[in-house]
Amino acid sequence: MAKVVRLKQSKNITPTLTITSGIIVLCLAWLAVPTLKMLEARRENINLKHELNSVNKKNKQLRADIKNLNTDEYIELEAREQLGMVKPSEKAYVVLPGKEKPKPNRVKPKSWWQKAIDYVKGLL
Repeated sequence: MAKVVRLKQSKNITPTLTITSGIIVLCLAWLAVPTLKMLEARRENINLKHELNSVNKKNKQLRADIKNLNTDEYIELEAREQLGMVKPSEKAYVVLPGKEKPKPNRVKPKSWWQKAIDYVKGLL
């Protein structure tokens, strides 16, 4: 017959394991909070860089528009279109809108059954 040998388990392992596990969990939580904040700050930094790029593009476009608005050609174009101005050697023509011709009011002829219904209603 074989003898079964059982080892004695120490009752002190369970409290030691619990305390060690608790310390590990606290350390991980202590390290996780700053790491999460750092990741959030990186995401915000990326978003702000994209926003800055789009604002810089818009700013560049607006500066180009300002340069265009200050040219003599643009000022002349606006004076012609908005104010109707012409050069002294030119003649101005104004095209007036034409009168609209009234459209004939066509009445759709009634079908035979609509005429029959109207006849019956007239009898009543």
